Amino acid sequence: QDPKEFLRYLFDKVGLGNMCLVCGLNGKAFFSLKAVRMHMLEKGHCRISTEGVNALELIDFYDFTKADDQPELIRDGLLEDEPVQADDQGYEMVLPSGAVLGCVLLLFSLTFLDILNLHRQLKRYFAQKHNEIRHKARDIAPPKFKAIGYGENEDSHQALVAKDLRHVWKLTAKNRIKSELQHNKVSRKHFRDPTGLLQ
Repeated sequence: QDPKEFLRYLFDKVGLGNMCLVCGLNGKAFFSLKAVRMHMLEKGHCRISTEGVNALELIDFYDFTKADDQPELIRDGLLEDEPVQADDQGYEMVLPSGAVLGCVLLLFSLTFLDILNLHRQLKRYFAQKHNEIRHKARDIAPPKFKAIGYGENEDSHQALVAKDLRHVWKLTAKNRIKSELQHNKVSRKHFRDPTGLLQ
């Protein structure tokens, strides 16, 4: 309903939270805005998903009662005349169809970054994936297995690549010389020893 608020929400989700619009909390964790953009372009996720829980995130910005292609989760809750029940803490909502939705009342009153840092009681709804864990695993990895640009410095990475190339060149030269020597023994036109005793 308010385009500026909707764009601010999208900015918070993609720009600050580093999350894909389609994958959401179920998808992969990204470390930078560039990684999110690449993922969204490669997977075709440059759209807004109205399936499942993603539809609940958009309920403040879009009226699903007028849409022909309403998501089932929203349709069950909006078109029924029965009242929607929430528990005393406001963490769960039971739709008339019997479906239980977690943290619906808090979901729309908080910003996206607040949702990521909710209380422990909400952990089963919002699994925490902290980036520090992945950074530690990447820092422990040997330099030759690190992604480009994540090593101690570029010079050490280039030295490893050069060392590996020298090793490969050495092996190929050794195998080439070995095969050339074998070929010379077989393809001699003169001075052949038919018995093999002169070698």
